[in-house]
Amino acid sequence: MNGKKIDYPIDDSLQETENHIEEYVPAVAIVGRPNVGKSSILNALVGEDRTIVSPISGTTRDAIDTEFTGSDGQKFRLIDTAGIRKRAAVASSGSTTEALSVNRAFRAVRRSDVVALVIEAMACITEQDFKIAERIEKEGKGCLIVVNKWDTIPNKNQQTAMHYEEDVRGKLRILSWAPIVYSTAIQGQSVEKWMLYPQINTEEQKGHLSH
Repeated sequence: MNGKKIDYPIDDSLQETENHIEEYVPAVAIVGRPNVGKSSILNALVGEDRTIVSPISGTTRDAIDTEFTGSDGQKFRLIDTAGIRKRAAVASSGSTTEALSVNRAFRAVRRSDVVALVIEAMACITEQDFKIAERIEKEGKGCLIVVNKWDTIPNKNQQTAMHYEEDVRGKLRILSWAPIVYSTAIQGQSVEKWMLYPQINTEEQKGHLSH
């Protein structure tokens, strides 16, 4: 050893990787059966009509990415998706467009960090809701169950949400660890507050998968 100082060249790729990590924005896929209010939720969050909202099922065809910044400054990439019907129903319709839309929705789940599974308050939890929940669990994603159109439940009292949650937990047991929130997207009520959950939820899912 001659004691000379050796200068190593700086690897620009490492610097780019560090910058990429710092700029990473978590992705939240908004999924569910047709016409449960997924696009209304996205529009309520961003404060403008980024996606078409219609009572007609199948209005959203593509998985649409929109960046959203919460009140705390945290950025998220929201992915609005087409409604996911039963495979048999899609096949019997003979619609290639719908089949592609459903595939895009499942790809959105795969590339997300957290999935917001939207269900309609007045509709019963269906087998299709459970199938979507299974896909979320299989992909190892964090999840938030969003009960939308909560205003349509009549004569609510302090016990209503508790009984409703018991029903959801019983029928979506595979997502027993996922938090449940209630919203009325069309009126913008209780929508933004559920964006507090994704970061926490991702950590909870990691712990869930390690058990």
